Amino acid sequence: MNINQFHKKYRKITESPSGAEYTRQMVPYVVCKDGFTLSVQASYTHYCSPREVGADFYDEFEIGFPSEEEHLLMPFCENEEQPTETVYGFVPVKVVDRVLARHGGIDEDATLERSKQDGVA
Repeated sequence: MNINQFHKKYRKITESPSGAEYTRQMVPYVVCKDGFTLSVQASYTHYCSPREVGADFYDEFEIGFPSEEEHLLMPFCENEEQPTETVYGFVPVKVVDRVLARHGGIDEDATLERSKQDGVA
């Protein structure tokens, strides 16, 4: 499963409960088969392309808070001093998919379990 497929399958889109004009789109933390984790988000509030909710395909994603430093992501790192405590903006989909492949691919069962633990399932 590539990141766009994951994003379409697991994204949760919610309207503002207060009636404000915003829609939130989030997906669970990705857990890879080797245990590597990272947040991969895309919406009009994230550093991605296109910057919209519910796109069929994203060219670039916002990565956040990887469980360890990943050299493929470092060119996009916002704070190189703390690579596991920062975001990575406008990461091309090809780079995201390469990172996931390097870590054995997405472990959907572990991702869903983490999602339950985080309270986002």
